Amino acid sequence: MSQQLLIGLLSLLILFLASRTTASMSTSEITSLITNKLIAAGYGTQQAIYWSKVSKLETGYFTSTLCKKYNNLFGMMWDQDVSHRYIQTSNGKFEWPETLADSVDLQIEYLHRFNYPHEFYSLSEFVNFLKSKNYFGTETADSYFKKLNSIR
Repeated sequence: MSQQLLIGLLSLLILFLASRTTASMSTSEITSLITNKLIAAGYGTQQAIYWSKVSKLETGYFTSTLCKKYNNLFGMMWDQDVSHRYIQTSNGKFEWPETLADSVDLQIEYLHRFNYPHEFYSLSEFVNFLKSKNYFGTETADSYFKKLNSIR
């Protein structure tokens, strides 16, 4: 299969999945949306899988209110001072992604903004990098690693 055809098919799948709401999507469909959008944005397969695990952890397998009501797949709360697309500003103002695809796009913007590598080769390397960025706060890297490692 040619690369252009593969990219076209991937784009169609992303458009289809992006048009659906959390309530109408299965866990595997949301996971596919996350991984396909990250891969299409140039992130490696392992990185896409790791972020899918983070999303499942942060949202209780896509069942949290933050996910279901506000389309927030990553529990994101970061300033976005360059446009109106943000989750939470330092003054506490909120805006939410309109779709799950928008949530993944915001995560990709976050990864770019904070210079995340495009690939990690082990879950341990990924978790240690997240810890260096204070991604999961005061939790230990070992604890966060064990949680992510248990997610399939």
